[in-house]
Amino acid sequence: MIAGTILQDKQFKFKDGTIGNKLVIVLNDGTCGYYIVVKTTSKQHGRPTKYGCHNTHNYPNFFLSIGKSWFKENTWVSLEEFYSYKTYELLTGKFSGRITQQSQLPIDVLKELLKCAIDAPDIEFDQQDILTNILNNL
Repeated sequence: MIAGTILQDKQFKFKDGTIGNKLVIVLNDGTCGYYIVVKTTSKQHGRPTKYGCHNTHNYPNFFLSIGKSWFKENTWVSLEEFYSYKTYELLTGKFSGRITQQSQLPIDVLKELLKCAIDAPDIEFDQQDILTNILNNL
């Protein structure tokens, strides 16, 4: 699995404990023992519709307009919550069919998303370091 991979997790566990079907984007390569992922939504809920990084918004996000990536609708990448999958959890999910790979972000979009995520207000320092290393190696 590489940074920029778009996954569908049919049993994604949200921070509040609920389970649902969710499209997520992988932000790193898992060599640290886990994958950092962020969820996506096609629901605007007052978020900006200008392409790119919006870290000063009430809900930090990265907006992907139609045509900038695989998504068939305008899509907001949520940057107020970062999730992680242990490497073995993601692989087990893929083998069971619970998690499926949908597509890959274009490299230029991935770089912009990583820069935005690194500067997001709620990112943890260790996540920031991991993503900075990924960005520097692209």
